[in-house]
Amino acid sequence: MRDAQGIRRAAEVVSGVRSYVRKFHSSEYINGLANGDICLAIGWAGDAFQARTRAREAGGVVDIAYVIPREGTLMSIDALAIPKDAPHVAEAHKFIDFLLRPEIAARNTTVTNFANPVSASKPLLPPAIADNQCDLPGRDDDAKALHGLDQGAGCSEDHHARMVAREAGALRRQISLKTRRAL
Repeated sequence: MRDAQGIRRAAEVVSGVRSYVRKFHSSEYINGLANGDICLAIGWAGDAFQARTRAREAGGVVDIAYVIPREGTLMSIDALAIPKDAPHVAEAHKFIDFLLRPEIAARNTTVTNFANPVSASKPLLPPAIADNQCDLPGRDDDAKALHGLDQGAGCSEDHHARMVAREAGALRRQISLKTRRAL
């Protein structure tokens, strides 16, 4: 895909659907879905659920659903990292520990609609979020997408680093395979 021929092939694939695409944007689709300006978007689950909440709050007739395609999907991973030369490392660790507390992780998920990596927070989530398999997929979805890693307080830095490296490698292999199939 790094060669000119691969780039040309990718452009051909995108050009084939261009007439059906209103725009390429990373976040404007949230309001576009909520107010009915667009009817389909490729986006993050949390964004789709924010759009659904906005549409319901506005009292409109727009009904928004989020699905994971049977072919698979991309996932993002938010990471908490401490720079090597950070002046307040102990405080940074305490802040990360705070964010990984089940009750705090549940509050963050409830506000943002984005999944979190703390398994113990799931019972603390409202049922509408906890039971949503698109936002909090189960282990059956592992083959389709990489989701949150449980990195609770008992997880050492070394163990977590190995988990992230293993999962990142699996994700790169999935993306590479899916890219080759698409082209």
